[in-house]
Amino acid sequence: MRLALIQMKANDVKDYEKCAEHILEMINYAAEKKPDFVLLPECAYPGYIIDEKENLKKALEKEVVFLEELKNIAKEKKTYIAIGIVTEEEGKIENSAVVINKEGNIIHKHVKSNMWHCDSDFYVSGDKYDIFETEFGKIGVIICADGRMPEISAILAEKGAEIIINLANLTSSGFDEKNLHNPQTDYILPTRCRENNVYMAVCCKTGIEENVLNNAGGSCVISPKGEVLASLGSGTEDILVYDIDLSKRNE
Repeated sequence: MRLALIQMKANDVKDYEKCAEHILEMINYAAEKKPDFVLLPECAYPGYIIDEKENLKKALEKEVVFLEELKNIAKEKKTYIAIGIVTEEEGKIENSAVVINKEGNIIHKHVKSNMWHCDSDFYVSGDKYDIFETEFGKIGVIICADGRMPEISAILAEKGAEIIINLANLTSSGFDEKNLHNPQTDYILPTRCRENNVYMAVCCKTGIEENVLNNAGGSCVISPKGEVLASLGSGTEDILVYDIDLSKRNE
């Protein structure tokens, strides 16, 4: 199972059109490596901080077309795509992860449930923890601070998840953008993997959003033993490509 983790620059919601174009460009670039699964971070579109209501409204209107473009590229490139995206259901705004299969169909949606800091100012929380099956194995999805709550990953593992996809905006502070850290990738998420005997693919943003949030980057793949198998740095936009064999999970 070849993963392609797209560590993209954070963007402001007002730049939603450029954001959509950039995401499609990055997926096309990642597709050159023939991945089975392409991952993009939490709220990759249109952004995490959504207090500009007029821009959010415009971004959500464009989202219908954007999702169709994602479906088409998944079908064309024959790859799964998991993307963090802001969604609206019955007038309520959700911080969601959407998974599109190789046929261009949405097969899974997870809504972030463990709210962090200002999450609840923007989003409603989810309460469902489901997995989905692929030809590679059973997969669960969490979003960022969901990984801080042991029970969430444990529920997914009990339902059979062999790998957990974690779409994140891991934040940090510091004067050296190339040397940022976050406790989740430092020790929390490796612990989730050891607790539950699962792989985890953590896809994060880099850069600053709305002059407020400094994203730590550090996108990585973690083994069931809690070992970081491969990772990116904190200060650059990049794509991490890594192959895993879920059948070796219990070795």
